[in-house]
Amino acid sequence: MGLRVLLSAYSCEPGRGSEGEIGWRLVLRLARCHDVWVITRENLRSTHEALFVDSPRPKRLHFIYLDLPKSFRFYKRGKRGFLIYYYIWGPVGSENTHPEMRHQLSFGSRNWDRIRRVARWCMRNLDPFVRLTGARADLILTHTIDTIPRRYLKKARPFVQTGIEDVPALARPKDDFARGKELRLVFAGELKDWKGARFALDAALRYFAQDQMARLTIVGDGPLRDEMEAIAQRNGEGHRVSFLGTVPMEKLVQILHESDVFLYPSFHHGLATVVLQAMLTGLPVVCIEGDAIGRAVGQKAGITIPPGRGRDPVAEFARAIAYLAANEANRQVLAKQAQALSRERYSYGVLANAISMVYADVLSTQMPRSAAR
Repeated sequence: MGLRVLLSAYSCEPGRGSEGEIGWRLVLRLARCHDVWVITRENLRSTHEALFVDSPRPKRLHFIYLDLPKSFRFYKRGKRGFLIYYYIWGPVGSENTHPEMRHQLSFGSRNWDRIRRVARWCMRNLDPFVRLTGARADLILTHTIDTIPRRYLKKARPFVQTGIEDVPALARPKDDFARGKELRLVFAGELKDWKGARFALDAALRYFAQDQMARLTIVGDGPLRDEMEAIAQRNGEGHRVSFLGTVPMEKLVQILHESDVFLYPSFHHGLATVVLQAMLTGLPVVCIEGDAIGRAVGQKAGITIPPGRGRDPVAEFARAIAYLAANEANRQVLAKQAQALSRERYSYGVLANAISMVYADVLSTQMPRSAAR
């Protein structure tokens, strides 16, 4: 019979990864069992109409298109203040930055991280609407349980919100996990400090000094691109780094399929869709320990690097690459486990079922109270 479900999905469209993919895949899955109404942006109306020409819209799926007034939409133009716009739409969260990782950042990036933490604290603790929502909630699902205000901890439940669909549009899973003579490393994401792009480049260049049969492909664009290209040009091994910029999703899928190891040394980041795409493809992931990505990868789907006082993350990442290069059998085991884990734990079918169970649990606890009244 199903339930009547109202969802807020700021971004809800396939083919672009990130939040859009999460929103799109989840609402389609939930609409198989429930009557679902989705509040999303007005500018997605034409996108959805085009998508439903070839594949009819599920009968139980309904969209409510809404945009904030122009005075607020100003903030998301050119990403000049998109975090403010996100907050006005609805509060979002993120991981804490590990203190040892903060020490690795530039002065400007450290200041920005301080501002981010202060702003997040104010929004979560001083906004009366956020406090009211938290007080009225029966249950709070979060992938960042450590950042939830203490007053809500009894209501909070750890919950993964990012998933993957085993479809050609998102990944081409490998059947043959063997690598060629050349170790092919790949990083995909925005070229920003907190995405770890610079760490990935520095670690690869350091590793290249001991291995002449390795390459790094960097997919994505961002404010660090010019700096990173200059670093590669000055380095004697920089010719083995390819900067591709932003590419269509089908190109990214191909690049992942042709690669052997996925580097993603991000921090204060939720579980990124591209990480699950790499896992489903059959790539072991090298990442930072302690955030949502590190928890998903663990030591079964790759290698997680624990931040620590006096530890050089670049050197640690270079050693992880060297280990995977020298231990092909273990690299293949991690690759196969990454693929299996993505299917068994992070498919959207699994996530949608988990959400449905949460709804059922909440309703079952409310029923006695309703009857008593």
